[in-house]
Amino acid sequence: DAGGRILYHFPTTLGSSYDPSPEGSFHVLAITENPWWHYQPAILKGRNPNAPPAQIPPGPNSAVGRVWMTLSAEHYGIHGTKSPETIGYAVSAGCVRLANWDALYLARRLTPGTPVVFRGTRTREKSNVVNRTPAAPARPDTTRPRPDTTRARPDTTHARPDTTRATPAGPDATRRDTSRAKPDSAATAPAAAPAPAQTPAPPPAPVPTAATDSAAAKP
Repeated sequence: DAGGRILYHFPTTLGSSYDPSPEGSFHVLAITENPWWHYQPAILKGRNPNAPPAQIPPGPNSAVGRVWMTLSAEHYGIHGTKSPETIGYAVSAGCVRLANWDALYLARRLTPGTPVVFRGTRTREKSNVVNRTPAAPARPDTTRPRPDTTRARPDTTHARPDTTRATPAGPDATRRDTSRAKPDSAATAPAAAPAPAQTPAPPPAPVPTAATDSAAAKP
């Protein structure tokens, strides 16, 4: 304002080193919402200079967005964009590019004749632009001394418990006493049954005499 205070601040995209924005003091000539875009490839870097110019109708795909604020620097203006995600990251052909909502907000608070000043767009002051490229993460410091892995290990040679200690006095409990007397099998065996009585033998047959034999021989 008149006191030098900043009233509004918007993310913007400006020209590049090969197609920079103008340097110096200018002013707004006209403000047009939903503008037609006069496409002129002969004044745009990287375009075929022999291609014919064209009038691009207003709409969501227009490169100048929803509003165009004509500056007193020929071919330059402040305008919107069809790609708001590029604001602050890409470069323009020298114009001041804003998101459509910011461009409309600004346009409805300006009038023709409002001064516009560009500083450092074509001088060394442009080197003060913040680098948005994220820095590579720092690598871990591999030069630090490693922990000492040669320190003494626990003594594993200490005496083990004596497994050969003497057994308590007394009979050998680890063996069976096989010398003890076995039970008397003769005393414990059952008595045999008595043998059956023998039948007396028959008396011998009488021996025949001679008289008997001769009598027996007669008819």
